[in-house]
Amino acid sequence: MNSSHLCSAVLFVLLAVLVHARTPFNMVDTVPSFGKEQCGAPVPTSNFTYDGYSGFWYEIARIQTKGGAFFQRNCVCTSMNVTNKPDNNALAVESCREYTTNGTTTTVNGKLTYTGTPGEWTESFTPFTPTVSYTIVALGDPDQQDGFAVEYDCGANERGIINYCLHFMSRSPVMSSSLLNSLVQQTTYLNPQKIPLKMTLQQGCWDN
Repeated sequence: MNSSHLCSAVLFVLLAVLVHARTPFNMVDTVPSFGKEQCGAPVPTSNFTYDGYSGFWYEIARIQTKGGAFFQRNCVCTSMNVTNKPDNNALAVESCREYTTNGTTTTVNGKLTYTGTPGEWTESFTPFTPTVSYTIVALGDPDQQDGFAVEYDCGANERGIINYCLHFMSRSPVMSSSLLNSLVQQTTYLNPQKIPLKMTLQQGCWDN
């Protein structure tokens, strides 16, 4: 869910986002610092595996600058399905419903291009839009049904304005508040603007 995808300033904003506690939390050992006007450069979580990140995810909550938040402003039931490719590239199919659990579904295909570091890609939606960084900064045990992941993406538009997103995801539509709070606290270094956490409605989305 990403915030620098556009040929014009408006398209950039619209394409921005389209962007348990049994397992130990894995984060980088050294926390890099960065200012409000540049993207962070986090190291992918040390326990990253392609099989562990592939598959279906429910977005539990998110932290976004205005670019990404504009696209998702009406979204509920947000989900993502990640498919790996043999060359370590991947496809992230991102979907949400508009306003209500029965609302119109919007789906966007994010192309993840391998950077050479496991757990780190660049993401784009068309060949004509800028890419953003895309890094898995936390990943739970893939063998646990209540596994989790935290994805960070960031990019700048043509005017140099930085937009970033943190997506807190789970293998199930719910996540314990203690786990979510822990993940948020441990990724504060990637939220220099101190943007509040926004919960994603999942209740009632998957009953049928």
